[in-house]
Parts: sequence; structure tokens; C-alpha cells
Amino acid sequence: MCHSCKCTALLGTVVVILSTGGVLRGQSPVLGQLDPLTAHEGGFHVYGVYGYTAYLSSPTALQLGTNSAAYEIGGDLGHDIGFGGGTAVGWNHFGSGYSITAVYSPSYNGFVRNSDLNSLNHNFYFNVSGNRKKGFDLGRKWHADLGAGANVTDTTLLQFNSTFLGQVAEVPATFDELAAGIVTGNLTNDQLATLLTGSAGSASAAGSASATSSAALLLYGNRILTASLNAALSYSYSSRLSVYWNVGASRMESLETGSARALIPSSTSGSANMGVSYSLSPRTQVGFNIGTTRTFSRYEDAYNTSGTVSLGRILSRRWFARVYGGASVISPLRETYTLPLGPQYVVGATLGYKTYSHAFLLSSGRNSLDLYGLGAASTISTSIAWSWRRPGRTWAVFSGAYQQRMRGYGGGFGNLNSTQVNAGITKKLNHQAGLSFLYSYLTNSGSFVTNANYTSAYGAMVLFYWVPGGEWHKPQP
Repeated sequence: MCHSCKCTALLGTVVVILSTGGVLRGQSPVLGQLDPLTAHEGGFHVYGVYGYTAYLSSPTALQLGTNSAAYEIGGDLGHDIGFGGGTAVGWNHFGSGYSITAVYSPSYNGFVRNSDLNSLNHNFYFNVSGNRKKGFDLGRKWHADLGAGANVTDTTLLQFNSTFLGQVAEVPATFDELAAGIVTGNLTNDQLATLLTGSAGSASAAGSASATSSAALLLYGNRILTASLNAALSYSYSSRLSVYWNVGASRMESLETGSARALIPSSTSGSANMGVSYSLSPRTQVGFNIGTTRTFSRYEDAYNTSGTVSLGRILSRRWFARVYGGASVISPLRETYTLPLGPQYVVGATLGYKTYSHAFLLSSGRNSLDLYGLGAASTISTSIAWSWRRPGRTWAVFSGAYQQRMRGYGGGFGNLNSTQVNAGITKKLNHQAGLSFLYSYLTNSGSFVTNANYTSAYGAMVLFYWVPGGEWHKPQP
């Protein structure tokens, strides 16, 4: 394992790759500098401790103001000051050809004006991974991963989490590592591997969603249970040709109590896919993927089966790109809003730029249905991320944005748009400690709920973290 990759991904919330049933990963706005999956020593660990204070325009993130009994009745609680902290402890074991990781991350969130919203949160993550050279002793050509996790958390502070593409951009990686991971799927960087493994070879953030997105905070309310299970297997037939299989399931459930109601009380999805990747040259990769996903909630129960072809190319020593396209077919078993029948087009692209200090990623894609079981016919997702971190320096800067545009088919659903913007600065204080200054803005709009008052939320956070192991990387908010 990479010794310098020891400290990058720990906080008390969750990122779930819903579109492909990806592995649930522990994530929170504070301990983003720790990554138990890349720890190089076995045994019990205290990965880190953090504390924060934050100004929030609303302590309940995003709500809908509406008189409809079918939806959450949003009240304006006004601005508030948040505070809290947490830690992460875990256990690693490295065997012959495999590794096992278990992490528990408790955290506490409090508010000065609305103390009834104070909460204790829990995150558990478990992963079994085959050695990338031995693959559970099945031979040097095999690799396998199994991951599972569960999270119970207050969603208010999830707005400070980086988007999926932002997490990729913030990983300390060389150009060759980043370009190979996105273009060819050759994951030589441990941190990139833990992010991208389980996403069916697609490094496009447009096809990925997280519990931290603006839409998710609106749909599931102020407190949420998230769980995920994923298994992946790949076989390298030769240095050019590889085959992969992936199955997974995920669930998001609102834990709102009393008079508050969530737009989606719960949604569950399961997926299975397989693909082939072939290297035409060291700089060019082509691939084919076929898969199906079933998503069900109170609004729908539907299968989405798709097939895509992809082309990735390292354009120069600074630029790389990946495009994909294909078709999907929706098979509804139950629907509240009319869904289109027959083939629907699927298309997307990722563009990357990497220098010694800077990383820039842009991704956009159109897919059928939506990631939450809401009843949309299609979703267009766009994400952009930038980070700056000069090796040897104590400062790091990062920013990003993520937008989802969900559209209905015919009448009924209407549309729902969500946008999330993040930015931050991190300062290393010494070998074990640092400060992060974070800003977040979330907003939703659309016509999904008639006469609804869609609200926005923004906030600023200052957090202090301590890493006992003494390894430091730029935080992953």
C-alpha cells in the first residue's frame, strides 16, 4: 500500500454511488484527510479527531414550504450557529492477497438556537479487498472487492461535503495516476482506487449521486439512514483486455418524526452490470458496459437496462478525456408519473486537466430515470471540480459544483433542479493538526410540487482536525 496515502477520507456521513450500486464510503465535512482503506499497518487505529463550528442560514438544510399534507411542512427556523465533533476508530488486517477494514465513526452535531435538533450520528464501514496483484490468491489476473456500510446522521452539515468529482480532484495524485484511473481504469493510486472501484469503470460523476446532494437533502428531510452493499470482480485476460462484473444494492430512508414529512420516505435500488475494456494503445481505451438497475419507492418500481460504449484518450501530458454513449430501456412495474417506453439515449463525457499543483475535472451526462425513485423520466447531471495543492506546502485550496436536472415525460412530474456549490481552504498547522475553512451553497427549483416554496441554504464552517499518525493530506470536505 502507498504509505503517503494513509490519511484521506474519514468523516461521519456517507457517499453512495446509487447509479451503479457502488460501495458506501464514510465521509463527513471534517475528517476528510483520513482513509482507512489505504492504511499500511494492521491492527486497531484511532484515525483522527475533529471539532468544528459553523454558521448556517438554516439548521434544517433544505425544506419545502407547502400546505399539502403529502409533503414536508417546512418552517423557517432562521439562521443558527452549529458546533460539534467526532472521531473515527477502526481495525485493519492484511493477509496474503487480501485486506480487511472495519471503521466506526461517531459524531455529534449541536445548535445554539435550535437545541432540539441536536443529534448523535453513527457511521460504520466494512471492506474486504483483494490484493491488486494477487486477488485473493486466485492469481495475478484477478481482483475482487466487497464493501458494506450504514449511516445514521443529521443531514444539515452534509452540505459541506465535496461532490464525488470534487473528491477525485482532491486526491494527491500524479497526472499518470489520475489519467489512467479515469481513462483506462488502471487504478495505481490507492485513494483513487477506493473512490472509483465499484463505479462500473465509469469515472463520470454525472452518473453518481451522494446523500450530500442538494436534491437528496430536500427529498429525505433532516435525518437519514443510508446503507449500501457492493461486490466487484475483475479479470485481466492480458495487459490490454480486462472484464469486470459488479453487483450492488443501496437504501436511503428518512428518519423524520412527528409532523415533518419527507418527499420520499425511503428508496431502494439494486444493480448488476458487466463490461469489457480494451487498450488500443497506452493512450487510448475503448469499452463496453451492459447493466440493469431496479429502483423502487412510493412513486415507482422500475427497471432501467442500458448498454453503452466508451472511448478514453490521454490527449497530452496535461489533458485527458472520456466519452460514452448508448441506449437504455425503462420497464416500469409501477409508476405514479408516466415513464417513456422504448429506447432512450444515454450520453456523457469527462474532461480532465492536471499539472504539478492543479487538478481540474468537468463531467456531464444524461441518463434515464432519476437516482432517488422520484419518478423522473431522465436526469442530466453536470459536475465541475478544481483543487490546488503544491507538494511540500502547508496550504490547499479546492472548489466545485454539482447540478442535477430531473425531467418528466409528458404531464405530471414537471421538473426538479438542484445545485450544490462548495469551496474551502486548508492550512496544515504541524505534523499532526490542521484547520479547514469551508463554504457551501445549496438551492432547488422546479415544478415537481405545485405551489411549493423552494428554499436555498448556505453556510460557513471552521474546523480543526488532529491526526495521531502524523500523515496529512488536503481535507476532503
